[in-house]
Amino acid sequence: MSYIECLSVSVKESRGINELKTKLLDLVSEHLQELDLDLLCNARQIDCIQKAHQALRDFLDGLHQGSLEDDIIALDLKTCLLKLGEITGDEVSEEVLDGVFSRFCVGK
Repeated sequence: MSYIECLSVSVKESRGINELKTKLLDLVSEHLQELDLDLLCNARQIDCIQKAHQALRDFLDGLHQGSLEDDIIALDLKTCLLKLGEITGDEVSEEVLDGVFSRFCVGK
């Protein structure tokens, strides 16, 4: 025999809404703990992280060498920040826009 939990909810009477929200949050939290969150990174995000990491390495190498101009070194730092911005949504590259719009069928 399985157990089914019931909640009494009425939007009209504003009753049980908080209990429903709490229950939904609890259920989602339980399932999130079971997931391997590493799989939530998609290929684009992984690529951005790898490119940001390489740009940061290049930036640090340029600083240590001391033979490169500041504006050349700054380009590596800018690349790193742009790639991190793509992950956070602060920056959107043409590549990202092309990927998004390639998935849509725009009708006439």
